Amino acid sequence: MKLTATKLRNVKPDPDKVQRLFDGQGLFLEVRKNGSMLWRHKYRYNGKEQLLSLGRYPETMLAQAREQHRQQREQLAQGQNPSLERRLHGANTFQSVAERWYEINKPRWVPAVSKRINFRLQKDILPVLGHIPVADITPPIVLDCLRRIEARGVYETTRRCSSIIGKIMRFGIGEGLVERDPTADLRGVLKPQPKPNHRPAVTTTQGAKGLWDRVAASNGNRACRGLILVGMLTLQRNTELRYMRWADIDGDTWQNRITKTDTVLSVPLPTQALAVLEEMRVWDGEFVFPGAAADGVMSSTAPMNYLRQIGYDTKTEVSLHGMRAMGRTLLVEELDYPEQWVEHQIGHMPKSAHGSAYDRAKYLRQRTDMMQAWGDWLEEG
Repeated sequence: MKLTATKLRNVKPDPDKVQRLFDGQGLFLEVRKNGSMLWRHKYRYNGKEQLLSLGRYPETMLAQAREQHRQQREQLAQGQNPSLERRLHGANTFQSVAERWYEINKPRWVPAVSKRINFRLQKDILPVLGHIPVADITPPIVLDCLRRIEARGVYETTRRCSSIIGKIMRFGIGEGLVERDPTADLRGVLKPQPKPNHRPAVTTTQGAKGLWDRVAASNGNRACRGLILVGMLTLQRNTELRYMRWADIDGDTWQNRITKTDTVLSVPLPTQALAVLEEMRVWDGEFVFPGAAADGVMSSTAPMNYLRQIGYDTKTEVSLHGMRAMGRTLLVEELDYPEQWVEHQIGHMPKSAHGSAYDRAKYLRQRTDMMQAWGDWLEEG
């Protein structure tokens, strides 16, 4: 049955799966779990299946999608490949190129990175650049987009958006759509990023053991409490902890994919961490520390909110990231462990051409003993 405007207005996303609503002859609306909707045309050319994006709904209405579909069917009837014709004849807006770049690179990213890049595209980049033919994008046009972001005072976001735009434009160079990357001409044009404020960290014996005792004795949200304790015991980043999966735990070792460097680190789990993980088994699901979001992941602010609830000032006293600095300092200065073991434990390890998993288990035996001693030291009180 063909789609109608009324049916489209009443479409609801399914949080568990991607829906495909077909209009006929390969035209369909893809309804994603996050609520975004994209027109697509599936066809075969030289025996191979092809998939073209026709725009987002409701920006691209049903009649517009059908007209694009009709034109592409005519091209097929004449022996032409609509995908190739689109590239050759300039029907490439920045948004269409960005979508191709995103879909090709998405398998290389962990979910947190993919989600973050898509958020920056949808919020800051595509509303300004999306409708412009990619070949017409010049340095002043990109600068206008970036200065709108910069005006909010978010300088790191501005820098990262500039990087994303540059990668998309270089993708366009590879496809033969543009000749150069306009972001290369913007060096020194944007405001310099202010010096970062170091996140608060406890670096004394009394402070570290007091933090452990207070969190361990708290009785608030169990998942937040567990995440903070395991964070203290393993010195891993908040993002990796929030995305920690049961499938990545093998006995007393967690194969942690570090989003910042796209590397895998074998993380030893001391007995104290294993005890916390046992408490988390009351929930069914993919993630060890579940959250209320549709994807089951804990929000990035929940652990910090928990620290505030139990009496800490997260601006001046302690932060999740600061716990990594705490462990690094005290393991070297108080427990006398070699700095290179500690650096490897916190994920500051070299990435090599041999692959992202390179050296994941380096110093694993030594780090296992070290982190068990660290857990015992924290628990001693």
